[in-house]
Amino acid sequence: MQRALSHEGTGEQVRNRSAELEFFPAVSPAMRVLESALDALAGVDIPVLICGENGSGKRTTALRVHQLRNLAPESFLEPACANNTPDMFSVLPWNGNGKGRGQVEGTVYLSEVGDLSNACQLQLVKWLSRAPKEGSATSHGFRVIASTRRDLQQEARDGRFREDLYFLIGGVCLRIFPLRSRREDIPLLFEWFLDRYSTLFCRPKPALGPATLKFLMEYHWPGNVRELKDAAKTLAAVGDERLALTTLSSGVEGFRWQDDSGVMALKDASRAASRQAERELITAVLTRNRWNRKRAAEELKISYKALLYKLKQIGIHEDSSPRGEQA
Repeated sequence: MQRALSHEGTGEQVRNRSAELEFFPAVSPAMRVLESALDALAGVDIPVLICGENGSGKRTTALRVHQLRNLAPESFLEPACANNTPDMFSVLPWNGNGKGRGQVEGTVYLSEVGDLSNACQLQLVKWLSRAPKEGSATSHGFRVIASTRRDLQQEARDGRFREDLYFLIGGVCLRIFPLRSRREDIPLLFEWFLDRYSTLFCRPKPALGPATLKFLMEYHWPGNVRELKDAAKTLAAVGDERLALTTLSSGVEGFRWQDDSGVMALKDASRAASRQAERELITAVLTRNRWNRKRAAEELKISYKALLYKLKQIGIHEDSSPRGEQA
């Protein structure tokens, strides 16, 4: 699957990048099944409900359905669902008196519909009920695509989501699996985003070492594709794998930035440099005091016991002092 679609941009941004809209590259069976379903939906005017975790690509999938109908980017309409106010539907077709806007075709995308208040849910039911029927003189041609991270079927059973609204928007339900459930897609996706942002930033594309590939496959990606995209963007910008991914690597138990070349992680290098600096300072003070540890401790402004611990820590033992010097 070679097509890929960006999460980025709405409104004018989407309009200006219409030629770039493609679907994510993927090799997992789950994503291949999803793409086949999207192809089948292209010619069918039926509501679609997209379910998936945050960052999994719900808006991307909605845009792909829109694209497959060869519709103008500006006809991808997105009410401000996050505002959660009933008037957010006023800008959409067939509002108010129930009359459509002629034979214009497009998509109405309702993001995270499960978060709508009761008042907004009721307004949405009324709005959908006023929509002109297929085949009428004022057929609107707008497909409704909704997305949610919630289990709306269970929410409807529990009375937290309107059952009539669930049936109005759930003509076909598409589920997007989280990235951790289709890890075979991770290297391909990361390379694709890395290539994209390296080109955008006019920087050479960083080569991925064994440690980076190991990390990408072991990390749990709670933010899904969005988090992976941001990690690739950061790497393309800074050009250093460890620096770009250090924060995320804390999420992989026991993971250390060390590959076959023996190159240490930044934190390990700092510790090594600190130990070496301590060794050089203590050795210089001991030499100046003819290896008298008590006088050296006084000059270093630490206790004698602390100096003995430091000597053991940095590998200076009793027999390290020159012959004849007093400890």
